[in-house]
Amino acid sequence: MQQSDIVRAIEQNRLFLNIQPVVSTQTHRPVFYEALLRLRTDDGVIVPAADFIEIAEQQNYVYDIDEHALRLAIGLLERHRAFDLAINISSLTTADFAWVRMLDELTTERRQLTRRLLVEITETAAIADMSRTLLFVDALRDFGCRVSVDDFGAGHTNFTNLTLLAPNIVKIDRSYVANYENANARSFIEAVVELGQTLHFETVAEGVETEQCAQAVTDLGVTYLQGFLFGEAQEPDVALAPALVNSDQDRS
Repeated sequence: MQQSDIVRAIEQNRLFLNIQPVVSTQTHRPVFYEALLRLRTDDGVIVPAADFIEIAEQQNYVYDIDEHALRLAIGLLERHRAFDLAINISSLTTADFAWVRMLDELTTERRQLTRRLLVEITETAAIADMSRTLLFVDALRDFGCRVSVDDFGAGHTNFTNLTLLAPNIVKIDRSYVANYENANARSFIEAVVELGQTLHFETVAEGVETEQCAQAVTDLGVTYLQGFLFGEAQEPDVALAPALVNSDQDRS
């Protein structure tokens, strides 16, 4: 992926969102969805965000990308009113209050949308400038958004950071989830769950791919599950179709 590919994709509106379900451990039904950014190249190849965000950050295009993703996310929340959506932002954007101002502009007098929006930040991004991140998080909460710490455990993990951030949700990094049979991994998951009970945040096990893994982390007390076992990232209309059917049945 070259810099020029990213620039053209932004200019030609070839960035889009797929969504992946995050399900309850009790029902295995979606509680909310995570929006995952994709880029369609000139020749139609679909590229996940992980393959171009680092380049975008180096070239200072990530702000444009995150703002574009925010517009897409708000548009999804407007069109599909029966679900909540989590959106990822880059480490640089947590220190960029232009993104917060855009959120305010897009949802002025429509805070019912922000109440359905969960903003995911990584612990690594948070500790890079904790004081600024806390201001960013406070602004999000003023608009009614919930906050999630993503990939917890992937970096220099410090449980004190969770006390400072007071997130609504903590997503446990897939490296621990995938190694659920390892005693150290289980101990880490249990510690996060226990802290969540104290600090009143919920937990997501990322990267759940087997029934055995799902059952194991459920037994450890995790609140939600996310991974290929419960669905890959899909176009919103496709991913939401069964959820909307179930919603209609629940109301009948």
